Amino acid sequence: MFKILYSNIALKDLEKISSSVQKNILNTIESKLSTNPLLFSKPLKYGLKNFKSLRIENYRVIFFIEKEKIMILLIGHRKEIYDRVKRKLGIE
Repeated sequence: MFKILYSNIALKDLEKISSSVQKNILNTIESKLSTNPLLFSKPLKYGLKNFKSLRIENYRVIFFIEKEKIMILLIGHRKEIYDRVKRKLGIE
């Protein structure tokens, strides 16, 4: 069982999303990522092996795995989340 942690940015991202979608995102994170994160996610491109993406409706959850912990970094709509990842990580 993995312990799930949220960055301050991810928590702020959640606040911007409607409550019904928030509940779906949180339930999916808890059910899928806490048990088997590699089964339900895909690795990010750009050579970032430890960073993964989880698809939930039109939203994506960006996270990385470190031992028995999962750190949720960003949550956002699929149209803009990957540009945000590039900006945050300094990738052009």
